[in-house]
Amino acid sequence: MTTGQILGTSILLQVDTNPSGSANYVNVGLQKSATLSMNTTTEDVSNKDSLLWKEYLPGYKDWSIDCDALLTETDTGMTQLENQWLAGAKVRAIIKTPANAAHWSGTTIIKSLKYTAGDGTVYTSAVSLTGSGALTKT
Repeated sequence: MTTGQILGTSILLQVDTNPSGSANYVNVGLQKSATLSMNTTTEDVSNKDSLLWKEYLPGYKDWSIDCDALLTETDTGMTQLENQWLAGAKVRAIIKTPANAAHWSGTTIIKSLKYTAGDGTVYTSAVSLTGSGALTKT
């Protein structure tokens, strides 16, 4: 492996279990994957002077986090997501690298929580969080 590369297995989704006080971030489940998506809408500003080429300006930004995980009976992160979903409350979330070298963070709305318990398979979850406001990188 080239120096400086980060394995995906070391990237974690964490949620804040103390939303009304100083942050206390914990891992969500026994994660299998986590995806951070960042998007920008584009505004078409093409005109007759564009010489038949489309031209755009950047518009609104949005972001989301999706995570697949194995479930345990004592998963504090998933319990926090369940409680915040039931309350209709927002959740502070972080996608972090090992040793906190860098991370993305922001406030999210829980779009969906899915649990799958197939016959003869491991109990799993899928979490989809939609960013509400700015995503920051530190």
